[in-house]
Amino acid sequence: MTRIGQIDKGTLAALRGMLDLSALRQSVHAGNIANADAPGYQRREVTFADELGKAQGRGLRPKVTHPGHLDAAVSRGRRLEIREVPSGDGSGNVDLEKEAVALAENELRFSVAAKLTVLRLQSLRSSIKGS
Repeated sequence: MTRIGQIDKGTLAALRGMLDLSALRQSVHAGNIANADAPGYQRREVTFADELGKAQGRGLRPKVTHPGHLDAAVSRGRRLEIREVPSGDGSGNVDLEKEAVALAENELRFSVAAKLTVLRLQSLRSSIKGS
């Protein structure tokens, strides 16, 4: 595979990861909203970004060992976790306003990733056709 082919493969893999992460977040936030009135329901969240941020805050950065490799900060499904966020008293802890904001932010991230994917595929198609 050519170097350009490796970059394209990596770019599309990164975009796929962004779309997958957005879809997972959408599902988690929708579940929180749907169960907001359920007695004792504990809010859930996707923890990848939090854990990555903590690691980077401690000065831990993944090492890129080859120029063709993607930065390890690109999410992969294996590293994502959905965890409950317990409330102190065991009662339900879903804040509908916060969940609505999180849904809107996630929708924006998804839209950006989808648009970038379309643009990348259009660029590849144009290169193949030679126009």
